[in-house]
Amino acid sequence: MIFIAWVILSMAALPLIFYYLHLYKREVRIKTLSSSKTEGIVVGYSRSSESNPPIVEYQVNGKPYRRDLDYTWVTVISSPFKPRWAKASSNLLDKNIIIVRNSIISFTSVLQDAFPKGSHMTVWYNPKKPNESYVERYCDKDKYFKKLVWLMVIIYIICSMMCLVLVYFYTKYNVTFES
Repeated sequence: MIFIAWVILSMAALPLIFYYLHLYKREVRIKTLSSSKTEGIVVGYSRSSESNPPIVEYQVNGKPYRRDLDYTWVTVISSPFKPRWAKASSNLLDKNIIIVRNSIISFTSVLQDAFPKGSHMTVWYNPKKPNESYVERYCDKDKYFKKLVWLMVIIYIICSMMCLVLVYFYTKYNVTFES
């Protein structure tokens, strides 16, 4: 029974550990190998996040690529008592931003006002893989994924040790499961 629980734990935890490790390595590669820069143009806004960051299109060797302006952390403070016009409480090119808006009706998007369509932004890209890039500044996502990898490894080790301790006590005291 405990062995089955450990197998299920391993089937859930190990893929997550390897997935976060893959994301960490990808981010380190982007951070270290993005040595070429070009100008990109804001062509739209991502709807995958509450902040709606600008989507920047850039070209390398005549081939178009797109990249969002990334943030490590976006905090949205939303309340019906806040003003109708959304505001950012920090520099919009910081790695972490805080957006304050009205939860019922908010007339503007802070990032759309700051980076309108057609505006130019700097894109740093990997010359060997131009789709590996970042806009304006790197946002330290590698540190975030590294922490997730270590957190998952620690949780996995603790749970595995608990399974081993339970197996030891069940075998030492000859505990059986009866229904």
